[in-house]
Amino acid sequence: MSVAASRGAEPTEVVDLAPLVGEPDGLRAEWNALAADCPGTSYFQTADWVWSWWETVALRPPTRVACWRAPDGTLEAVAAVSSGRVALHRRLRLSVRALTLAGSGPGDADHCGAIAREDRREDVARWLHDVADRSTLVAEALDPDEGIAPRGARLLERMPCPVLSMTASDGPGGSTTHRSSLRKYARRAERAGIAFEWFAPATVTTAIVDALFELHSARRESRRASTTLGPLHRDLLLRCCERADADRGPVAVVARRDGDVIGVLLGFGWQRGVALYQKGWHPDYASLSIGSLLVAEAVDAAVARGVETVDFLRGTEDYKFRFGAIVREDRTMVVPSGAVGALLVARSRVMVRREARAPWRRAESP
Repeated sequence: MSVAASRGAEPTEVVDLAPLVGEPDGLRAEWNALAADCPGTSYFQTADWVWSWWETVALRPPTRVACWRAPDGTLEAVAAVSSGRVALHRRLRLSVRALTLAGSGPGDADHCGAIAREDRREDVARWLHDVADRSTLVAEALDPDEGIAPRGARLLERMPCPVLSMTASDGPGGSTTHRSSLRKYARRAERAGIAFEWFAPATVTTAIVDALFELHSARRESRRASTTLGPLHRDLLLRCCERADADRGPVAVVARRDGDVIGVLLGFGWQRGVALYQKGWHPDYASLSIGSLLVAEAVDAAVARGVETVDFLRGTEDYKFRFGAIVREDRTMVVPSGAVGALLVARSRVMVRREARAPWRRAESP
C-alpha cells in the first residue's frame, strides 16, 4: 500500500482486492456508501456486486483497487482493475488477455465502472489510463452519462440497454393496447390459480435462486430455450443475497400454482431503480404469458414503491419496448497497446459500422 500525504491527483492507496473480500465491513461499507452518494450509479458498481463477482464468475483474478481519500480519510473515489480476458469474437469464442474493470464481463453486468465525486472524476480517468502501462485496458459497459472512461480511450462497442421510466408519457406498461393485453393475461392466470409475490432486497432466499435455475433447466430440456446460467452464476447470485441490505440487493417476483413455483424473475434493487436480470418459467405454462406477467408484476411493484426506473439491461428483445422502454447505450472503451490493442481496434471498426445501421444508434458522437 502507498499512502499520499495530502489530497492529490494520485490515489491515496492502491491495494489488492483478495484480502479485502473476507472483511465484513471496512472498504466494502465505504464503497457502498460512496456509490449511494454519487448520482447515476448502478448496483453493478457497488462493492457487493464486485466482491461477489470476484469470488465466483470471475474466478478470483488479480485485481487492484485504487482509493482516493480526503485529508480526513473520507473515501472520494474508487476504481478496480482486474487481469482477465476480453472476447474478440463471441460466436467463435475467441478472447485475448487484457485488463478489465472489476465487475464487468463474466456475469453480464451493465453500467459498470469506477465511482467518484465530481471533482475526482478526472483523477480516476487519468489513473485508469496510466494503470494500463504496456497492457490493453478494456472498460466495458460504461453508463453513457455517468461512466468514467479512461483518459484517451477509444470507442470499442455500444450495447443497447432499454430503460423504462415511471414518468414516461404513455405510463408504465407501454401502450393502451399492451396494458389491455396484460389485464387479459392476468385474468387468465388468476382463473388458472396462479398467484404472484414480490420479494424486496434482503428477502430473496436460496430457494428462490434455485427455483430460477430449475426453471431454466426445465425449459432447456424441453428444447424451448437455451440458457447461459451455470453453477457459477448461482454462486454469484447467492453471494449477492448474502450481502444484501434493505436498500440494495437481489429482488424477485415469484409465480406459484398450488404451492409450486412456476415462474421467477430476479433483478437488483438499487437507489430508486430496479434492474431486471434473469427470468424463467415452466414450459407447461408458456401459453399463459407468464414471462410478460412476471415483468408486469415487477413494474407494478416498482410503481408502488416509488421507483423511478425499471432497467431491462442489455438486449433489444421486443417485449421490452412493448412495456414502453427506450434505449440507452452503454459504451465499451479501450486503451489499446500492442498486438492485442490493434486487434480490438480493428474489431471496433467493424462493430461501429454495424451499429451505425441499428435503429437505437444515437446521433451524438462518443
